[in-house]
Amino acid sequence: MPKRREYILGLFFLFLFFFNTAAADSIQKAQKEQYKFATALLDSAWKIRSESPSLAISLATKVLTLIKQNDLTELTPQTLNYIGIFHEKLGNYSTAFSYFEKALSSAKLFEDSLQMGYTYNNFAEYYISKASYSLALENALLGYQIFRKLGHNNGLAYSLYYLGEIFLQNGNYKKALEYFNESATLREASDDYKGYSKTIMQIGKTYYKLGMYDKALSYLFSAIKLNNKIGFLKGNSYVISLISDINYAKGKYRKARNQLLGALKTNKQLNNTEGIITDYNRLGLVYLKLGNYSTAKETIEEAIRLAKKTGLLDQEMEGYRSLSKYYAIKKDYKSAYNYLTKYITLKDSIYGQEHMGRLADLQTLFATKEKEIENKFLKRKIEFEKRNNTYLVIISIIILLVVILLVSKYKAQNRANNLLKELNSSKDKFFSILAHDLRNPFQGLLGYTEMLKEDFEDLSREEAKESVNSLYNLSRNVYNLLEGLLSWSRVQTGRIEYTPTLFQLNEEVNKAINLLSENAARKNITLVSSVDNSIMVYADRNMIYTIFRNLIANAIKFSHEKTEVKITAEKKQQEVEIAIIDHGIGISEESMDNLFRIDVHHTTLGTDGEEGTGVGLILCYELVKKNKGKIWVESELGKGSKFIFTLPSSKK
Repeated sequence: MPKRREYILGLFFLFLFFFNTAAADSIQKAQKEQYKFATALLDSAWKIRSESPSLAISLATKVLTLIKQNDLTELTPQTLNYIGIFHEKLGNYSTAFSYFEKALSSAKLFEDSLQMGYTYNNFAEYYISKASYSLALENALLGYQIFRKLGHNNGLAYSLYYLGEIFLQNGNYKKALEYFNESATLREASDDYKGYSKTIMQIGKTYYKLGMYDKALSYLFSAIKLNNKIGFLKGNSYVISLISDINYAKGKYRKARNQLLGALKTNKQLNNTEGIITDYNRLGLVYLKLGNYSTAKETIEEAIRLAKKTGLLDQEMEGYRSLSKYYAIKKDYKSAYNYLTKYITLKDSIYGQEHMGRLADLQTLFATKEKEIENKFLKRKIEFEKRNNTYLVIISIIILLVVILLVSKYKAQNRANNLLKELNSSKDKFFSILAHDLRNPFQGLLGYTEMLKEDFEDLSREEAKESVNSLYNLSRNVYNLLEGLLSWSRVQTGRIEYTPTLFQLNEEVNKAINLLSENAARKNITLVSSVDNSIMVYADRNMIYTIFRNLIANAIKFSHEKTEVKITAEKKQQEVEIAIIDHGIGISEESMDNLFRIDVHHTTLGTDGEEGTGVGLILCYELVKKNKGKIWVESELGKGSKFIFTLPSSKK
């Protein structure tokens, strides 16, 4: 009987073992099926993220439920990242940020390096949208380092794209193109068509910023062709907005308006908040140019309202600048000044010295880490070359160099010391003059503000208005002086990037004329350009635009009413000679000798009492020199002036 009982118990436990094994296999199989279903839902959500972000959120939220029900915890970081991205598409930036924080915590918990890298990229995109570029760069670099270590090209392409975007927004177009091109190569190789399209759109935008419109359009049209093929509607609305920028720059305002209205309609259909805001800002400027002022004001104010709501600081800043232009056109200078102040304050908070310094520090850190690997290989190569080189040759070269240095050292030292003394003396005088020029308008500002503070109640409306106008003019003059000084100091210290390209000179002439046409109209002065389309120069576009802006503004300032300012250009051998000619008060021979010297104070009131800063011509001199040209002036008192400068016509 006991043996029989043991036999029965044995059979029972054997049955339990096989039953539990089968049940475990069944549970594992069901879990695998749920995992496949969850990943399929995530893939579907990702594919519709641009066109239907709300539906994408619904699908990804369903995945979160599946994760909890079926213990699919390894999918948590990816799912949280996706939901954050989808909310960002809808303009829900604070909600997106919250999901990214959860994703990062989850990725660290599960030691998921891949999702950690993607989360850092998502933080980079978030901070770019908030115009916090130093934080964006910090996160993009963290993502880049993770993906580089993993050898994950898809993630690396995203990091490079965001790095390009950061440098584009901060005006470092050369660096931006490097990163965008690297990202485009990786995305094209992995058949990431949407990512490739977004990248070539940004390359087109960068060339637009460089003023290379034809090259920009070639990239943008390629993007449209690809977007049509893959059904990327949001991409096409972005491209159309960029093309409208080019038409705006070329003065084709009606065409730009029609394109922007089409892009805005698409962005509203897609619920693309960021696209809607940027289109409103662009449309506001176009309506100003078309003279549709009430619509312009409404459009810009709507852009500012939405930008404030979503926290898009760069778009809020652009809106303030546009409103300042609107009120200036309407001759409401007090409101114009108020919005200009808001624009400058916000711009300083985004691109201020502290932020730019942090950006530079991070860039240096990145460059250092990037070169660590290269340096290892270079070190080995150098050591190998050292072993194979003849020591006698090295010693002979060193001896020869020492002899040459000893012979020339004394003379070079003498020349350097003399030059340094001269430069220091000149700059001391310049800063002494500058302090004097700054003190006078500030004394005026203090005087007016003190008067308004103490006597405001006793002032009539006309007296108060006159005081505010005077305050505005004084403030504007101080701002112009500081702006000119900043540009001059950047040239002097080598912090201004020199990026020469071959371009049509008349494009920059026309831009400067468009900018200054209102100034000229106030004095009934006609601005005329006879610069032929065929004349090309090899120079830095931005610098040449600054030169034209300063010289044409100078000509308007000293011209009599109902006269003409003419811009000419003539090709002479390997260079182009450009002239800005006015029929104003002219310059004495003594003053002509001092126009481009920083150690001599030279500023004169214009024919309408306009005040100058004394820095513009010095800046022009430095920029012309930087572009391998020469500048001089021909003038006669009472008959007008002719400012002439040369630029290379090709790359030498």
